[in-house]
Amino acid sequence: MMYRIKKFSYEHRNLCALPRMAARAAGMAGMRREHAEEYRRLRRFRDAHRGERCFIIATAPSLTLEDVEAVRDEVTFSVNSCFKLFDRTDWRPTYYGVTDKNVFHGLKADFDRSQLSTIFFADGVDLSPDENAFCFPLDEFPVDYEGTIYPRLLPGLFPPARFSSDIERRVGAGGTVVFSMLQIAAYMGFSEIALLGVDCDFTGPKRQAEGTGYRQAGGGAKSYMRQSAERIGERMLESFAVARKYADEHGFTIYNATRGGKLEAFERRTIEQIRKG
Repeated sequence: MMYRIKKFSYEHRNLCALPRMAARAAGMAGMRREHAEEYRRLRRFRDAHRGERCFIIATAPSLTLEDVEAVRDEVTFSVNSCFKLFDRTDWRPTYYGVTDKNVFHGLKADFDRSQLSTIFFADGVDLSPDENAFCFPLDEFPVDYEGTIYPRLLPGLFPPARFSSDIERRVGAGGTVVFSMLQIAAYMGFSEIALLGVDCDFTGPKRQAEGTGYRQAGGGAKSYMRQSAERIGERMLESFAVARKYADEHGFTIYNATRGGKLEAFERRTIEQIRKG
């Protein structure tokens, strides 16, 4: 029965999207009311790093231990399975982020929050806030309506992603946790942000940096419900183009320090070039 429901929902996604839009809007409003006090805790981070530099480190195959060792004395964000590197390096991210509840479910058995100084997690993730863990309102619109006719009919209402200036109100999803971390970093006032290990290439057999792999919950979904690996990469690139436009309009710079990969929205610089200024 569940199979038939999912199949019908997929085959009639244009019609099914309409009530989903209304439900999503109502759900976001309800979530904001329920967690308003928790979201207000994020205000302490506004302009906390005004004019500084940071690195946002993802765990794509290009990332190496040498990379994280090279930025040990920098302010760093990292995401998802980065903590699987901790037994081989003294590096620890200044800030850790996770947005996908299925990804976190696959990592939860190995997750040790005591090794992470500050955690940012989306409101759908199975974590509880505490003195060093902060929940933020993840807005998955318009990602939810991928594959329907509405983004084509109403492109102004359905941009590829939305870059938020106020993380207390919402943080745009954009198809990748790195996009969310960019918004948090911008909110903190960083003037220079460098991306590392952000390959945006899902065509090869390897998806994670050495030693950081994990099994994602829900991975056994039917093929018609899965997005192609190519489309996942395309969505990321679209989101990063949105981030580039926002950065240009708001006076901060994003560099790409990743080796290789498909991300060309930002000027490429090596770690060494960025650190030398």
